[in-house]
Amino acid sequence: VLEEIKHLAADVEIASMLDLGAGPGTALFAAKETFPELGYATLLESDPSWLKMGERLAEHFDPAIEVTWTQSDLRRPLMVEEHDLVIMSYVLGELPQGAIESIVRSAWKLARKFLVIVEPGTTRGFATINEVRSTLIAAGIAILAPCPHHNVCPMAVAGDWCHFAQRVERTSLHRQLKGGELGFEDEKFSYVVAAREPRSTPAARIVRHPRKHSGHVQLTLCTAEGLKQTTVTKSQKSLYREARKAGWGDGWGVPSTE
Repeated sequence: VLEEIKHLAADVEIASMLDLGAGPGTALFAAKETFPELGYATLLESDPSWLKMGERLAEHFDPAIEVTWTQSDLRRPLMVEEHDLVIMSYVLGELPQGAIESIVRSAWKLARKFLVIVEPGTTRGFATINEVRSTLIAAGIAILAPCPHHNVCPMAVAGDWCHFAQRVERTSLHRQLKGGELGFEDEKFSYVVAAREPRSTPAARIVRHPRKHSGHVQLTLCTAEGLKQTTVTKSQKSLYREARKAGWGDGWGVPSTE
């Protein structure tokens, strides 16, 4: 998700981040890896055991970054300053349904440049993300990713759910705890990124694994006109080469300013 911000807004510097519902602070590691200029982070978490774990992990982190840990309940007023990047990862699904809209609005007020919200890539997780997306769009807020438009989500209209996957390596302990045999797993997630300033985005988004055959590639695309199936053939040369390299979740087509 953060790499997508880097891709679509390469000129923007992220000097500070706020993690709402930080858990052990893993989003901090991802943010620092993606944005080397990150120098300050505030992490809010309600569970004291997660706070202690996060502080222990942070002891082995980059000493050049200033990290502030605060025990806080997101359902109460957020008494923190604005940050360039605000993240809420796997948090909203744990909160009462009636509290989600107000929390998202509060989070947006604290986002100087971007607000990132991630939920599990399940039907329930997507429903939460789609609700958040609708709330943001109704408030006139620009969506940077993954949506290539601000229309009603065509995946929801089709009774489907928009999600993507990230391959995660499993340690031997991880495999033992989860009863797995493979050295990796594919973590499915749904997300939305809101931007303070509108930016050019891809005209479409690939929302299924591309089906690559001999001589042609079939793509399922989310577009402003709804879900579309397109076939790119070998005769299309450069476009075909691009399609052969494309993956689930990638943008597709010329930039859009919607």
